[in-house]
Amino acid sequence: MNTEESAKFPNPDFAERFRARYPLLAMLIEEKGLNFESFYSMRKTERLIGVSTRTLQRKIKRGEVKVRGIGRARFHAEDLENLIAGK
Repeated sequence: MNTEESAKFPNPDFAERFRARYPLLAMLIEEKGLNFESFYSMRKTERLIGVSTRTLQRKIKRGEVKVRGIGRARFHAEDLENLIAGK
């Protein structure tokens, strides 16, 4: 199965731009068979990077990852790329 079949894209142009901007995140998304999105929920982020809710909450508190949005936590793809890269 190629990556085009495993990960779902809004459109091919979006997928190519996403891969170019966020290569590490794109690789994880394709491995896990998730959708490419600009923002990720707490649950999708946990599944994507393989951590528990509590671990992700600690990373937020320490400033290791930025939360965006009002109400429920949302994580921007750029912030997740930086977290994965260790920046």
